[in-house]
Amino acid sequence: MPKVYWQTLDAGDNDPYSFLRYLIASLCQTDPRFEDALTSVLSSFPQPPFQVVLGLLINELLDTGEPLVLVLDDYQFISNAVIQEGMVYFIDRLPHNVHVVMAARSDPPLALARLRAQRNLLEIRANELEFTSAETTQLINENLALGISANDVALLLERTEGWVAGLQMVGFAMKNQPDSAAFVREFSGSNRYILD
Repeated sequence: MPKVYWQTLDAGDNDPYSFLRYLIASLCQTDPRFEDALTSVLSSFPQPPFQVVLGLLINELLDTGEPLVLVLDDYQFISNAVIQEGMVYFIDRLPHNVHVVMAARSDPPLALARLRAQRNLLEIRANELEFTSAETTQLINENLALGISANDVALLLERTEGWVAGLQMVGFAMKNQPDSAAFVREFSGSNRYILD
């Protein structure tokens, strides 16, 4: 089983060295050797070029020899060209024991066509994450025990676009409703439970 390192990103992570610090901190949570090897480099003055630090990180990842998965969640917030170029460099040189998962609401500005051609990219798109009618029925009527009609299940599926978290939130909101069918008919994506 590979070790999984998770970094949730936001707009504040667009400074290349902050990005690296958080990335290394994520790796250090389960393997302190990353901190020993890389923290002093990031603290030096002047700071080495971004890609030099990434090269050192690649070497450390290679030295572990164990399977690792690095998850960069909400990557759509990263807009700094230095980070984008650095990630292309990083991904192109990844050791075979390391996989990068980028979760984003839009395609990252990476060399996706080249990665596809090399068969080094697995893409999971929104339509592959959408619940089907059968899955929605199971969630709503079996798991959440709401017992609503097939028509109401179809309406919920349409209005949430099969978004699992949305379906769960609606299901939880419906548990407090005296008339589930009326709630489903009046429900829309602007419903406060979904917006929250």
